[in-house]
Amino acid sequence: MLKAAVILFTSLLIPPPPPVLIPPPPTSATTELNYIPYP
Repeated sequence: MLKAAVILFTSLLIPPPPPVLIPPPPTSATTELNYIPYP
């Protein structure tokens, strides 16, 4: 019971992690799009 209380107390002290940002698409995909000839 004491261990659960300590875990709860420490979880309140630790700030929540920042939101995960969506990584940009790989450069290979963008360069392939650039090489596509336009009609």
